[in-house]
Amino acid sequence: MDLSKIREKIDELDDAITALLLKRMALAAEVAAYKQAHSLPVLQSGREAQVLEKRAAAAGDQAPFVTPVFEEIMKQSRLYQQQRLGGKS
Repeated sequence: MDLSKIREKIDELDDAITALLLKRMALAAEVAAYKQAHSLPVLQSGREAQVLEKRAAAAGDQAPFVTPVFEEIMKQSRLYQQQRLGGKS
C-alpha cells in the first residue's frame, strides 16, 4: 500500500477517534452533574486505576503506548468536569 493510502486510512481513524472522544466528553459532563448532585470529588483514583488496568490488558504488548493515551484522556476529562463544576474539584 502506498503512503498516501495509508495516511487516508489514518485520517479516517482520526475522524472516528474524534467522534468517540466527543461522545466520551458528553458522558463526562453527565458524570460531573452526578458527582455534583452527590457531593463526590472529580478525581476518583480507584476508578481511573481500573480503567487503565482494563485498557492495558486489552492493548497487550502495545500497552506502553496505549496507557499514556488513556491517562491523558482521563486527565482532560477531569479538567472538563472541573470546568463544568465551576472550577471545583
